[in-house]
Amino acid sequence: MNSLLSILMFITTQALAVIGKCGRSQNDQAFPWNVGIFIGHEKQLELICFGTIIHPNAVITAAHCFCNNLDGSMRNESFYVSTDYSNKKINVDEHPHFHKINKNNINVHKYYKGLVNQFANDIAIIKDKFQLNNKSICIDWSGDITKDKNIIAKQSVLDNNEVRIVDFTYLDSDECIHEASDFFRPLITNDKFCTKIAGVSLSHTSEGAGLAFLHENKWYLKGVVSTHDVTKSKLSTITPLSQYMTWISNIYATV
Repeated sequence: MNSLLSILMFITTQALAVIGKCGRSQNDQAFPWNVGIFIGHEKQLELICFGTIIHPNAVITAAHCFCNNLDGSMRNESFYVSTDYSNKKINVDEHPHFHKINKNNINVHKYYKGLVNQFANDIAIIKDKFQLNNKSICIDWSGDITKDKNIIAKQSVLDNNEVRIVDFTYLDSDECIHEASDFFRPLITNDKFCTKIAGVSLSHTSEGAGLAFLHENKWYLKGVVSTHDVTKSKLSTITPLSQYMTWISNIYATV
């Protein structure tokens, strides 16, 4: 607890300017902290995940975006980040603003092992010189805001190639397990909670996106989308930040 308190004091002192400007959005249908994560196949880039800016030089997303599903090891391909994710496949020469990620700067949670442990600990932070100024979402470092039961919350999804910010319903673990497909059911691990979205066509491409909630006109990150059940159930598993706050704080303090 003392080590976490020291880290939070460092964050408060060193990043006050960043935190003060976080979570501002002109509307709830186009979040400026959303980014696309692309994988490179020579000069062709393909959108594979979403991510969320939590600092001008840090993006949080799902670990499986960078890893082999079977054992959780890092994939061999190159990865890129961009705030322009309107096209799922692009030529990198035509979009020079894409930022190529140094793989040494991808912090995958050390206990993430892919399907070996059913995508538990599916969280990662990219720490790089993005310079994504004035676009970050806020983080509820104290954990007090998330206790409010009346907060407005939204989830970012890719619906038929269109990015949408949508409402969702919380499901308890029993409801989630009951409604899940046979493939999805083992992925409902103890470190996740479950949401359901109606009226959209879910895509694996929007995994890694953030689940955001509104408090006093500022948006805060509550969790990271791990997996979608793309069958008719329309379920998502969410990795809550609250269970990984010490890990996030350690990385954030070094940005």
